[in-house]
Amino acid sequence: MLVNKKALVLKEVIDKEHSTLSHLKVTNKEVIATNGKILLQLKNPSQELLQDFPQVEGLNSTENETYLNEETISKIEKNLPKRASLPILENFVIGEDKEKILIFLTDLENDIKITQRKPEIVDYPKNIEQLYPEESKFKVTLSISLLKQLVKVIEKLSKNEEGITLSLIHI
Repeated sequence: MLVNKKALVLKEVIDKEHSTLSHLKVTNKEVIATNGKILLQLKNPSQELLQDFPQVEGLNSTENETYLNEETISKIEKNLPKRASLPILENFVIGEDKEKILIFLTDLENDIKITQRKPEIVDYPKNIEQLYPEESKFKVTLSISLLKQLVKVIEKLSKNEEGITLSLIHI
């Protein structure tokens, strides 16, 4: 399964204290992170691009959903090319064997394989699409500067991380 390095930023919302929510959930289609209060999804690149990934010794790809822990995420971040000479090198491949998850990366000079034991996760949120009823689906686009302003206001208005309620109106 091909995953873009940008998906690793989702680690910011994993719950390190809760064993189930301390992982990124990776599927063919997306990477998901949640801490029980916020859930973020990021689409994976087309799996057809996997054919463009350079040959790496032992390379295999899985279509099974996978869970990456924080330690593995850090290893991936440290080993990804800082300046990829080709866009495909901004991705990594997730494979597996019987008991381990295998992560394959390359910068064309160095091939790296990272292994992680398969975690036993049984109660990660499933069917998350059901969390978004069809009638409540709409999109809001905010620039980064506008989002920063909003965060500043929320920080000043909220007490003890209670947060505030936002009402969004479609105009």
